[in-house]
Amino acid sequence: MLGVGSYTCLEQATVRQSWLLAQGHPRDLIIGVRPGARGYEAHAWLEGDSPGTDLERPFVELLRKSALSTELPVGRLPSTTQ
Repeated sequence: MLGVGSYTCLEQATVRQSWLLAQGHPRDLIIGVRPGARGYEAHAWLEGDSPGTDLERPFVELLRKSALSTELPVGRLPSTTQ
């Protein structure tokens, strides 16, 4: 599925969310943040997956996109029509 190339966690989670939904297994996509060496770190994962193994610095959920939602999680793209 994502075997060729290098993909971000958001790209991987988005593709997996779509694939699982097509298989009848809807799962929310979650974006979380935590303090990092250069301000903050962000990570994307699917509900039910582990967001990481660093239990001392867990990710705090910032955004959740339902697999069943057609809404963009952070707003809509601007319209190109006037």
